[in-house]
Amino acid sequence: MRRILVVGDLNIGDAVNLQVAVVALRRFFPDARIDYVINRHAEPLIQGNPNISLLLPVFSGSPVPDEGDIKALRDIVGMGEYDAVFNFCPFFDASIFSGVAGVPPVIGPDAMVFMLLYGDHDTNGINSILYQADHFIYSLLSELTGLKRKMPFRGTTVHLSDDALEDAKEFLLHEGISHGVPILTYNPDTTSTFTRVPMNYQADLLKRILGSGVGAVVLMGAGHVEQGIEQTLLDLLPPGTGERIHIIPASMPLDRYVALIDLSDVYITGDTGPLHLASALKASKSGRSVFRNRTAIFSMFGATSSRIYGYDSGREGYLPSYQDAPAKVYVSRSPCRNITCVNKRAKTCRKVRCFDYLDTEQIAGDVTDYLKRGTRFRVQNPESKVQRESGRGDAGKPFKMVRRHFF
Repeated sequence: MRRILVVGDLNIGDAVNLQVAVVALRRFFPDARIDYVINRHAEPLIQGNPNISLLLPVFSGSPVPDEGDIKALRDIVGMGEYDAVFNFCPFFDASIFSGVAGVPPVIGPDAMVFMLLYGDHDTNGINSILYQADHFIYSLLSELTGLKRKMPFRGTTVHLSDDALEDAKEFLLHEGISHGVPILTYNPDTTSTFTRVPMNYQADLLKRILGSGVGAVVLMGAGHVEQGIEQTLLDLLPPGTGERIHIIPASMPLDRYVALIDLSDVYITGDTGPLHLASALKASKSGRSVFRNRTAIFSMFGATSSRIYGYDSGREGYLPSYQDAPAKVYVSRSPCRNITCVNKRAKTCRKVRCFDYLDTEQIAGDVTDYLKRGTRFRVQNPESKVQRESGRGDAGKPFKMVRRHFF
C-alpha cells in the first residue's frame, strides 16, 4: 500500500491514543503516505509526530458526527486516492461513503471493539485501547502480508511547543506558586455523568489531601462540560481551604494545560480525555525544551472499564502511564456495572449508581504518601529519558513496562 488514511475517533483523548495505529502501520509500510484524521482541538498535541505524513484536523469535537464532519471525511476520501482506510470511529460505517467515487477498502472498528469486549473478561492480558489498537493492526497485516514486524509496544506521545512550556511556567509564577512546592493538578470534570465523580466524594478527597500536612497546592481545572463545577466544589470545602487552590481557566489552550500537567507532581482525574493526555509521554517539537515526564497519575472510574481506559503501574493486566512516576486506578463500587457501560453515551439509567462507594480515604492516603516519599519510588522509563533528551517522540529504546507496587 502506498497511500493510507487513518480515521481517529471524534474525541481528543482517542485522537492522541490512536497515534499508535499510525506507528503500527508505519512498521509495515515505511515508505507509504499515512494521513491521520482527528478532532481539530487535538492538532497542537499531535502535530510533529514524524510517523504522520499529513495531519487532517477536521472533526469539530461534537459527541457524534455532525454534517460538517461527514462532509469533510467524504471529501478527504474522495480526493485522497487512498489504497485503504482504517476507520477507528464507531460512528462512521461504509455507508457514509455512498456515492463517493473511488472509495478504497474500509477497515472498520468492529474487530477491535470485539477484541476490547472479549479482553475485558480475560484478566490475564492487557486490554488497554492503546495496546489493542497496536495489536489489531499487527495481527491483521501479519495475516494479509505474511510479514512479522512486531516491535515492543511504545505507547503514545504528545508533542509540545516551547511556547506551551514557557506559558505554563508563567502561569505558575503569576499564581505565586514557589519552586519546589508540591503541585497537584485536579480535574473535577468529565464528559458524562456516568464517569464524573459525585461532588461529595470529590470534596471529601480534596479535604483529606489538603488537611494531610503535605503542603501541596492544587491547580483545579475549570469545567468544560459541567460548567462551574470548580466553584461548586470550592463551595463544599471548609473556609480557608480555597487559599491553596488555584483555578486553571477554561480559556487556557490545551497544549498549555498539558504542559502544566507536566510541571505537576500529581494529576487526579476521572475517566476522561485529559487522563490520556496526562499519561502520554511529552516530547519537544523543537528539541530544545526538556519535559519532566514525572507526573504520578491517580484516576477514578465509575461506569467505564478501567482496564480499557486506565493506567496502573502496579497491577497486572494494565498499562502503566508513560511517566517516570506511578499510576493507579480506583474503581468505585457499583451494583450494576457491566461491559455495555463502555458506551456511556447510550446509557439511559434513571438513577446513576456508578459511584455507590468510592474509598476517598485510600486515594488521599496514596496521594499524600507519594507526595511525601515519591522521589524514592520513581519508575525509571529508559525510553522517556532518551526521548526527553532528543526531543523526538519515537526515538530511543522501546518502552519497558516496569511494574512497581508503590502503595
